[in-house]
Amino acid sequence: MITEDLDIFMADFGSAVICGNVSGLGNLDEPDEDIGLAISSDRSVLVISEKFESVAVRAAAISVDGVSYKVRAFRKVGDGKFARITLEAQ
Repeated sequence: MITEDLDIFMADFGSAVICGNVSGLGNLDEPDEDIGLAISSDRSVLVISEKFESVAVRAAAISVDGVSYKVRAFRKVGDGKFARITLEAQ
């Protein structure tokens, strides 16, 4: 369990995340996945759970580093201090 200040931890990643009236930093992840005849990117952003939990609902507008997406899913990871928001391109 992480006991340090989570904002300091996220400052190392530096992706600006805005969802509704909440803003913070996150870690953008864009792995490529081979789906047969094409390559797909499954975009997600790791954020501090308590900051985004109430606003990151399905289909909500979200911006990561100035790029607009929709929230596809919000899932807490590990001990729940962080969450992964799965992104859908607009």
